[in-house]
Order: sequence, then C-alpha cells, then structure tokens
Amino acid sequence: MTQLMARPGAISDESEGTRDPVLAREKLCDSNNTVFFGTNLPHPGNKPKHLAYLNDEHFKVISSRAVANHPEGRANEALEHLEQNKVEAIWVHLDVDSIDPGEFPLANVPNFTGVAFQTMMQALTVLMASTNVVGLSIAEVNPDHDPDLAMTTMLTKEIVSMFARRELGHSF
Repeated sequence: MTQLMARPGAISDESEGTRDPVLAREKLCDSNNTVFFGTNLPHPGNKPKHLAYLNDEHFKVISSRAVANHPEGRANEALEHLEQNKVEAIWVHLDVDSIDPGEFPLANVPNFTGVAFQTMMQALTVLMASTNVVGLSIAEVNPDHDPDLAMTTMLTKEIVSMFARRELGHSF
C-alpha cells in the first residue's frame, strides 16, 4: 500500500529513465477508492502513526472486530463507500492473515483477528457479488502450514463457488 498510496518509502524508477506509473509515485489508491477491510487495529504491526495517517487522510477502515460481528453488513458498508465515490472497478485483495489463525492457520504470520473462516467468506461473498468487482487477489498463503492442503482446498472451493454464482447470475 505504501507504493500504491505514493507514501514516503515507496520505490521509484526515475533514476532508470523509465515511466512506470506505480514506480513513478503516482498515487493510485486514496480514501475515495480504497477501503481497509478487516484491519486488526490492536495488532502491534499497526503503528499509531500509520493509523493516524489513515484517519487524517479519511480512509475508510473497517476493523476485524466489526467484520467478525456483522460480516455482510460491513461488506455492504465497504461497497456503499466505493459506490458513493463512483468507483466503477473494484479490486478485492484478501490477505489470508485477516482470518484468525486459531481456526485457520494458513497465513504466513499469525494475526489473531477474531474473524472465523466462514465469517470472512460471508463478507467476501457479498463483496464478490458486486458487479463492480473486476478481480480478486489472495496473499499470505503459506503452504508449509497446510501439508495436506485441506485449508487451501477449502478456500479454493469457496472462491470458485463465488465466481460460479457470479457467472450464472445467481444472487448471493
């Protein structure tokens, strides 16, 4: 996100004479087109200065606690924010570490969010049902934490099912 938000510390390719929009520090993500969904606010990696920046720049941040308590409602809240800002192409990025590792330890680094796997899938189902969603990326999967691939298979089946419902035009 540092790179996409053109924050200090983002890398640049200006010294090589090329013009890559991301590396050229053009701000691609801002408070109008970005929602931080399922953020574990008390996690030690979320430094006060980072959270203050998000607040000062008016980013929509929906905590992991809020997602755990009402996944569909918070997903709709995220979509409403993007729709109000006329975002017509939404890219959903799922960090598997937003799912609590007590139940689903697939992530590389444990992040005790309190969000159960099925709860996150409920929220993701709402997000993926939006016709404005154009893509999905998934990160933080550590296959060493899943030697029999049971969690990877479960996640894959859920995602494939969401895409199948979209393709068939079924409501979620």
